[in-house]
Amino acid sequence: MSIDKATLEKLSMLAKIELKEEEIPNYLASFNKLLGALSQLQQVDVSTIPVDIELHTNNQQYLRDDIVTEDPNPEYFQKNAPKTLQNFYLVPKVIEGDN
Repeated sequence: MSIDKATLEKLSMLAKIELKEEEIPNYLASFNKLLGALSQLQQVDVSTIPVDIELHTNNQQYLRDDIVTEDPNPEYFQKNAPKTLQNFYLVPKVIEGDN
């Protein structure tokens, strides 16, 4: 499989990438090299490789229990903060407006 100049130009238009005329041969060569490598990968026989994923067909999510593993300690977490007030982090205002 390979792509031609027209296909590359259409891809660049869809991706909103502006290609210069002198860049097109390099991109064509790169794309075609990549497609050649993908073509080689498609030829690899993977039928003897065991599947390592477990498919869940019942659409149920398997989540761990939400268990608290440590007590909250704001003083510990805030000791390196530049400014704090009553367990809140004080940060500089970053949004300016009329308010």
